[in-house]
Amino acid sequence: RGAAYEPAQVAPWAALPLRFTAITIALGYFFAGATKLTVSGLEWMNGYTLQAHMLSFDAPWSSFFSRNVALVRLMSIGLIAVQVFFPLVLFLPVTRWFFLPMAIVFHLIAWATMDTGPFLTLWFPFAAFLPWETFPARGRSLLRTGPVALRITYAMLLIAAMAGVGRIYFRFFPTP
Repeated sequence: RGAAYEPAQVAPWAALPLRFTAITIALGYFFAGATKLTVSGLEWMNGYTLQAHMLSFDAPWSSFFSRNVALVRLMSIGLIAVQVFFPLVLFLPVTRWFFLPMAIVFHLIAWATMDTGPFLTLWFPFAAFLPWETFPARGRSLLRTGPVALRITYAMLLIAAMAGVGRIYFRFFPTP
């Protein structure tokens, strides 16, 4: 079968562009949340501010979410919490499994309620937070020894994610 897989030597600066991308995204979220707090204080979390933004757009989910001030208040608090605490992903990698999906959910809801667009230019840079150096070993281990149900689930999730991103991409960038 040949020699065992041995990873190539990694140059110490090879990941620097990914690290700068991750730092830039984390700071962007932090300052977005901090600005909301410093400009309007806790009033931004009263629900009415976000509700007003939603009502000024005629997006597919605007009326559903904006009807319930308590729900919008909860969304406002959650949004600011995710934004302000997002830099934790840089220091506590385990928090990435919470903050990255929450950021994507935020952008999807903003798109469906305020017609902001899909933020595709931000979704792809989220890959800078993933531990790419561990994927080959984890993938091989999963494919060799993982339970069949887990392998099938993993493959289905991967295909669904690729189809979802492809659907959004081709909606905004149709091919001739």
